[in-house]
Amino acid sequence: MVAEPLDTGGQFGQQGEWRPPRGSPAREPVQHAPSDDRAQGKQGRFVADRAIPIANSPNMLEDSPDSRTERAMLYWLATSLLLAVHLLAMNVAAGGPIVAAWLWGRGAEGAALAKRLLWWSLASLLWGAAAGGVTMLLPNPGLRAALGRFSASAYWYAGTEYLFSAVCVGAMWAWAAQFQRRRWLAWFAALAASSNLLYHFPPWLTVIGRLAAEPGWGPPGVLDRRALLALMRTGEPLSLTVHVALASLAVPAIAMLWQISRGGDSGAAEDAPAPCTRGLAIWALVPTLLQLPVGVWVLASASAEVRRAAMGGDALTSTCFVAGMVAAFALTQRLASVALGDCDAPQLRRAAWWLLATVTLMSATLRGAR
Repeated sequence: MVAEPLDTGGQFGQQGEWRPPRGSPAREPVQHAPSDDRAQGKQGRFVADRAIPIANSPNMLEDSPDSRTERAMLYWLATSLLLAVHLLAMNVAAGGPIVAAWLWGRGAEGAALAKRLLWWSLASLLWGAAAGGVTMLLPNPGLRAALGRFSASAYWYAGTEYLFSAVCVGAMWAWAAQFQRRRWLAWFAALAASSNLLYHFPPWLTVIGRLAAEPGWGPPGVLDRRALLALMRTGEPLSLTVHVALASLAVPAIAMLWQISRGGDSGAAEDAPAPCTRGLAIWALVPTLLQLPVGVWVLASASAEVRRAAMGGDALTSTCFVAGMVAAFALTQRLASVALGDCDAPQLRRAAWWLLATVTLMSATLRGAR
């Protein structure tokens, strides 16, 4: 059928509709069957042989579901890796001084490892801050809104606390010989640096993460110190703080086991003193075992949405959670073997790789659940 010719006295409206000339009866525009462009997904209103695109077409403003899913997966992967780097770095930074103070009592080999660990702790402070900064630059309106819930003074205060810990660790590294001779001073500086980081940052960052995922959690508006402390004393921030504190004792010890396996400052792995190697394994094994009941506490205190996702509500999150549990049990087995005397280099390296797998998978679980 041929379309009826258009009245030349009319005109097209701004939205592509046909407007007849004044004084003539209204007439509906004649539509043809969709052209090839429409079959390919381009919407338009068809008048005679001419298609006028619709400016507010959903397909023109929104991406396809496949594209959105792909971007969501890339964002999840990027934030999971950044979170794993941040956690590992801050674990070394927070727990490294304590393990170093213990290593200073293990002879010359232990002192060399302590000096190396303190340097790693200083570098980890920078790595952890860098990973957190990159995360904040990613497109996440919820995170930006959560960061806006705190006053500028809160960030200045956090910066001074961060700097205080860096100064303590730097002093231990720069005057290592003096601290080794005065073990009480070494322990005092180590506890000051570590407790300062663990008291302020894990609970505060947990509150920020919860606010980013659930903007309605907590009181509205800008949070003052009293409101922040009240939120930090709730179940999820408390449980995650204990979890991070235990990890901060295990991760630096395993990092030194990796250093021993490579030879490093204390010679080949088989030449390293067995008490030092086994002691580091015990430093890592005990908090790793304690993570089992603490992990149950973390899961119980999390939001219902996080629990649902981890316990089968989301296939990817549940898979990462189960795989992370398997990796944690494998790590525990390796550490127990080293603590019992199996101190060969491959065993030490395997423990380090299982730690990396555990932290990465659990970071992916947390990011996927939120």
